[in-house]
Amino acid sequence: MDSDEASIIQDQLRLALLLITIAAVFDRLDGAVARKLNSTSELGKQLDSLCDMISFGVAPALLIHQAVLFEFGFAGAFFAIYSASKHALAGMTK
Repeated sequence: MDSDEASIIQDQLRLALLLITIAAVFDRLDGAVARKLNSTSELGKQLDSLCDMISFGVAPALLIHQAVLFEFGFAGAFFAIYSASKHALAGMTK
């Protein structure tokens, strides 16, 4: 991999980290507004869990896989998928 490819990958990883951070901010605001307006629902809780799974389970797992774990081949991919699945299952039980 040449330096241009490495630079592009680093830029993409930084963008992904920024988007995950933005998702965290909006997740916090979304919950606060829903509670303040007393507008919670079962559907909203399920959608919140789905968004949490994607934003804080799948996205970080893929980010870590692309940044570090790709070197470990199947074992790295398995670890990333396992971590995302564990977070998804924890979110379903709340």
